[in-house]
Amino acid sequence: MSKTINIVFDPTKSEAPLYAKYQNEILPQPAFVTLNLETGEVDADYNGEIGNAVPMNVWHGVVRRYNISNNLSSDQVANVLEEIKPLLERVLDGGSVEWDGSNWVGELTEDAEQAEQEIEGESLGYDIEGHVIDDLASWLSDAGTDGWMPDERQDVNEFIKIIKDQIEADGWVTASDIGDVLTEMWAEHLYSGEFVQSNVAQYLQTDGRCSDSAWVDELAAYARGENPGDD
Repeated sequence: MSKTINIVFDPTKSEAPLYAKYQNEILPQPAFVTLNLETGEVDADYNGEIGNAVPMNVWHGVVRRYNISNNLSSDQVANVLEEIKPLLERVLDGGSVEWDGSNWVGELTEDAEQAEQEIEGESLGYDIEGHVIDDLASWLSDAGTDGWMPDERQDVNEFIKIIKDQIEADGWVTASDIGDVLTEMWAEHLYSGEFVQSNVAQYLQTDGRCSDSAWVDELAAYARGENPGDD
């Protein structure tokens, strides 16, 4: 029975499906396209392992991996997969899984190897501007205070929604939760000794992330509309 390519990548699962940056890591995780020689399934994901560890089916070539840019939006990933689908079909057509005496391993015909080399020679998203904002705090800061601090009379939740809607309207997606990043920026503003307006202070109190900091009393004063620096 002939095998056919089956793209199982789900573009609705995540707006930034290939981006992940683990705590204490300098760089985000690498991402890849996968082709399963047994099933014909094609997917894209980031490497969940730190370091060079790979699953056995990848080690033995049953599942093929091809590097792809990790800052692509879900739509951009789907487009890349469609663009290389003819090459993936050639790899699958010339691919087989054989027993080598100790393991099931992936084998490729000469044409399949050539197609794989062509895939590896493709940019796979590296030549286009990815739509993922990987450092949202810096991105918001570049717009000035108005980009991350609500007006003192503005509902904070509404402000978060406005920022989210604006990012989406401009065609960007973010790998971070916008509300969480904004809240952390406001907390850092407090910790730096800067004035915090009452609506933001009240939001921080409700959020609770500053409750174990040395700024609890100051935060309470700001929430009441007072400036503790005036004492």
